[in-house]
Amino acid sequence: MNSKNAGRKPKLQAKKGDRKDQQKRADDFKNAQSGLKDIQQNPPRYLDATAKSMWRFLVSELTKGDLIKQLDATELELFCKQYSIYREAVKAVDEHSVVFPIYKWYDTGDGKMKRELSGMGKNPAVSVVDSMSRQLKSLANDLGLNFNARSSMKMASNDADNKDKDAQAALMKMFGGGAK
Repeated sequence: MNSKNAGRKPKLQAKKGDRKDQQKRADDFKNAQSGLKDIQQNPPRYLDATAKSMWRFLVSELTKGDLIKQLDATELELFCKQYSIYREAVKAVDEHSVVFPIYKWYDTGDGKMKRELSGMGKNPAVSVVDSMSRQLKSLANDLGLNFNARSSMKMASNDADNKDKDAQAALMKMFGGGAK
């Protein structure tokens, strides 16, 4: 846990009037993103309608805060495709339920077939929903699609910057340089 921010999540999109540390964190993040190429607004042609719709939504939202760049396109594509598969599986579960009856067929002896309920089976779409949910959560964290992911990415960057500054100061002190 970051003791500096215990109990409070850091803001990456500070506004005028916010604390100076919040404004600095937001400015540092924007500066780090500024040299990267912007992501394409239009989704890849080969995505299905659901995935394209998700692409457009996410790109429009994430570009507002300059949170996504072209480097993230492949991961965004994976997220959108996984989301489409997830929605299709949810629809299948809604239509066919979580479990379904399994029947055993047998010959009645007079040339007719009769079925008898032998148990219940799990709808395979339930496993797809479960798998896609886990993958979506992982990809969402990677893309910064939740607040904790966005804030932890920035905090890790700040920690690395502070370690670099500490190392430079230690070297300067060791070799007799720096302010006295």
